Amino acid sequence: MIRLGSQGLYVSMFDEFNEGNQIAKTAVSAAWVPAGTGIRALDEDGTACSADYYLRITADGGRMLKGRLPLTATRPTPPLPGSPPPPAGDLALRRPATAGSHTQAYAAANAVDGNPATYWESANHAFPQWLQVDLGAATTVSRVVLKLPPGWERRTQTVRIEGGPDGGSFTTLAAAAGRTFDPASGNEATITFAPATARHLRVTVTANTGWPAGQVAALEAYANP
Repeated sequence: MIRLGSQGLYVSMFDEFNEGNQIAKTAVSAAWVPAGTGIRALDEDGTACSADYYLRITADGGRMLKGRLPLTATRPTPPLPGSPPPPAGDLALRRPATAGSHTQAYAAANAVDGNPATYWESANHAFPQWLQVDLGAATTVSRVVLKLPPGWERRTQTVRIEGGPDGGSFTTLAAAAGRTFDPASGNEATITFAPATARHLRVTVTANTGWPAGQVAALEAYANP
């Protein structure tokens, strides 16, 4: 529009929710949202975004119109002001999840619902088995936390962590190793690795000393170690 000689531009913006008949409660980050509340987070798509982003991008558009910013096809406004740190909180929380198999009602979505009592369990006696989550966008990840329900007995699962761009091709982020889940220490295993960019994370389980299947109550992913 600027190249066509426009002297002024108006910006209209809205987000329609449930056919536009509701106002949704929002939070800046999914890390601030209590499980089961239905509150939507501004970083649901995997990109952290400040609550005033629409104001800042409109202001920068005005500067571009007046020649104070270079005319570019790429938006000049970062989602967060300044030089933002990596997004905080669990990147996998309530993201779409799939699995190679599941038994009964123990589906993949149970591992990302924020409820430690629900869990994914694969088909029995059929290793290897995998659980996968779509983070929504290419995101830097350097730590994965796997959990089992708090009251379960101690067990060790052999787990490999992989990341990829499209849900079909993966590279190894953490090699297969025995991960111990002990109720005395929260029944969780933390796996750290060199920071990597991935949209899809896959957990592959090849053995379990407590049950002949893969089991995960929580699959959490974090940008920071």
